[in-house]
Amino acid sequence: MSKKKEVRQCIELVLTEKVLAVWRYLRFPTFTLTTPLPLPPSPQQKLRNSDGTERHRIARAIRAQKKKEEEEKEDEVNEVEKEKEKEEEKEKEMEEERKREDESRLKSSFNVLEKFSTGIPASSPLVPPLSPLFTTLSPEPLAQPQPSRACSPLQVS
Repeated sequence: MSKKKEVRQCIELVLTEKVLAVWRYLRFPTFTLTTPLPLPPSPQQKLRNSDGTERHRIARAIRAQKKKEEEEKEDEVNEVEKEKEKEEEKEKEMEEERKREDESRLKSSFNVLEKFSTGIPASSPLVPPLSPLFTTLSPEPLAQPQPSRACSPLQVS
């Protein structure tokens, strides 16, 4: 026998076995099929699940629940982003305040240096009055001490 004939016979055998199984099932309802054939659902069964609830209502409820969960996640993400933005704004403000303080310190120190370099009147409250010890000294430079010859190691007698 050729392959085609063998395949055709196998197909016919399988089909006849299935037809016989269906005939037995319909003729003797207690007889069970090896592969049960599902009955087509009625229009009412198409809309209902096995527990009797309607599918489209369940599907709507599931979609609504998923949508709520997605919105909650988005809200949480938005809240986190807002908090980060607020923290960044606070950090920027703190940096600006530090810069202003540093600039004001630099300006005040520059002003003080400028006053000292240009000369400050004696009546200025920034300069304390000189003590009497410094006013009695003469403006001449002090004489350098002379090294003694006895201490010199190079001296040869």
